Amino acid sequence: VRQLECCSGDLADLKVKSCDIEAWSPRQKKYFEVASCSNLGDAQARRLGIRAKGEKGTYYLHTLNNTVVAASYDGIFVSDKNESSYNKPLVEKLDHHPMYEERIWGEFQVIDIYKNSLTKHLFIKEGKSISYQKHNHRDEVWTIIDGKGILTLNDEKKEVHAGDVITIKKGDKHSLKATNDLHFIEVQYGDEISEDDIERYN
Repeated sequence: VRQLECCSGDLADLKVKSCDIEAWSPRQKKYFEVASCSNLGDAQARRLGIRAKGEKGTYYLHTLNNTVVAASYDGIFVSDKNESSYNKPLVEKLDHHPMYEERIWGEFQVIDIYKNSLTKHLFIKEGKSISYQKHNHRDEVWTIIDGKGILTLNDEKKEVHAGDVITIKKGDKHSLKATNDLHFIEVQYGDEISEDDIERYN
């Protein structure tokens, strides 16, 4: 396998740089192209109005063709667009807690994992709520650090705000709705720490 960088005279419109990946065929006794990747600079981003905000202000992004890039706290995944579906079995084999996830209600980030405990920072958007649920193998302690919300604990509701600490035992039904943008720290501890340890209620 070899990589060839195309000369500027062979570049199509908008391309700043282009590389071809070629593989050797013993039967044909020659190299043939198996893939290519082009850097379009910020031309496509300008057409589509795709910009990012950085320390020095707002700027247009550089783009790649036929490339999938997914960035998160867990890492950066880069793949050929046509081959990306074949990587799903590899991702499914990863045996660790997701360190960051976006949900319909907001997002969470794992802060620490230690023995039989896990600590998260959760953010719930104004008007959104986490589902009414219970856990069978862990207790949780929530510390509200910013915002206000309505806590439902075993069918009883009460308002919570910054500074409140809530203890949730195994089997307790619980939910939290954000009155305004709400941030809290969640410490999980028990004999099993798993995203699968959850029963949801309507």
